[in-house]
Amino acid sequence: MVAGGLVWLAACALPAQSPSEAPPSSAPSATPVGVRACQSTLTSAPEAPEPVAPPDALTVLPITGRVDLPGESAFVGASEDALWITSTDGWLWRVDVATQAVTNSIELPDLGLSRPASGLGAIWVAEMASGRLLRLDPLDGSTIAEIALEPSERPLGIAFDIDSVWVANQTSNSVIVVDGATNEVVERIDMRATSADASDRAPSSISTGAMGAWVVEHRADALAAIDGQSWAVTRTCIGTPEPGIIVAAADLLWVSDSGGVVSVIDPATGSPTARLGIPGVVVGDLVADDEMIWVAAGSHVVGIKLSTRTVTAIVALGDLAQDRQFAGGVSIAETADAVWTTDPASDGLLRLGRAPASP
Repeated sequence: MVAGGLVWLAACALPAQSPSEAPPSSAPSATPVGVRACQSTLTSAPEAPEPVAPPDALTVLPITGRVDLPGESAFVGASEDALWITSTDGWLWRVDVATQAVTNSIELPDLGLSRPASGLGAIWVAEMASGRLLRLDPLDGSTIAEIALEPSERPLGIAFDIDSVWVANQTSNSVIVVDGATNEVVERIDMRATSADASDRAPSSISTGAMGAWVVEHRADALAAIDGQSWAVTRTCIGTPEPGIIVAAADLLWVSDSGGVVSVIDPATGSPTARLGIPGVVVGDLVADDEMIWVAAGSHVVGIKLSTRTVTAIVALGDLAQDRQFAGGVSIAETADAVWTTDPASDGLLRLGRAPASP
């Protein structure tokens, strides 16, 4: 969580166009005007940094363990003593970190490509087909509560503050806030209605702060700030194509995009302070620990050192199958002593070392 909360209120300003820059009135508009303006404003601004290429030499980290799963995995999340993995055919598996064994298999046929998340003493997953947010017991996976949401065909981003659950729904263009004590929906924010042109926002990922939440709007190239008291939405432009996942670490926001870049964003202004090029097919899932940002990048996992904001480490995984291109090919999670990733080449979960193997 980022200390200090949402202190920037910069909206995406529309730049003035000279007559030579203006598109012909008869030209079709493939992208909504607000989205084009959002992209051009930031990418053309002098203060917008260019992507920095990764170093030629990176520390190669080892794969230190493997857990066989009952089927093909989709996304992984971590709780205090377990890993929770969703499957592509409607299962949620619990893997005990200490024994590295599957201890529970929970059938959830409407699950879809949901990301499991741990918070408020429970495991949370959103069923895509039924539109339910499930609150599960972290020991046995039994259902504690069911919260009705809008059905979605896309993964939902889930984040937590001290007493609430925030859910980003891509397809319905909404962010939903659930009271953690009552399991009741207390607010539904229509992200499309809060934009100047009512364009498709596609909120894909969410991170909470002391005063509210930050939401990546995948199709609008924007970072939205939601005030936790008034529910007011303000925006700034990320400036990269198809931004995806956001995490908060070291008092900064880190956002991946499909163009192979991780943007480092100052939460005080909402603007990128750096863009880091990542070696890999596509940049997707992100997770943070005390020292690193770990990035799913095609058939690799890449480490970014927080203190220097530089790419420093890489782990080579199995071959990335064509049907695993979503979310950067693999999903990653972090526990006290290791980073874990779904295996793109088989039905497994891989344990990654944080330091080079001993010679």
